[in-house]
Amino acid sequence: MQTTQIDVFSDYCYSGGEKSDLTFIRLMLFSNEQQGGFAKHINGPTLRLKYLYTETIETNRSATDEERQIYAEMMNNKMTGYYIYTVYTRAPPGIAYFSKKKNKMYNLSRDLGAAHSKIQVPAIGCDWSKSNLLNNSEN
Repeated sequence: MQTTQIDVFSDYCYSGGEKSDLTFIRLMLFSNEQQGGFAKHINGPTLRLKYLYTETIETNRSATDEERQIYAEMMNNKMTGYYIYTVYTRAPPGIAYFSKKKNKMYNLSRDLGAAHSKIQVPAIGCDWSKSNLLNNSEN
């Protein structure tokens, strides 16, 4: 009997937006994208991410340039938004989040300040008071 171990591919703190409308999200995706993942908005519940599909964009030389994995954010079996996780051949991955409630797309960046804070409790994960986005917006 073969067992499948669920490996976490990405578990990170992301932030983005404009001064008047910032968003802070902890995102955890599994290495097998079809298993989905979880997202936790600042002070919100942990929401399930359901894998929808993958788009592959290739260059003229038949080398994969980027791959987009699309995930639906689910609450009470209803989609509240979606994530586009883009993996590039020669650059770090990118994340975009579309909020159905606000009808707005957010381009998110890894938030090293929140991720590398002194809080090391896995359940907390991100210390948003140390966010790079907050520090940059105060300047």
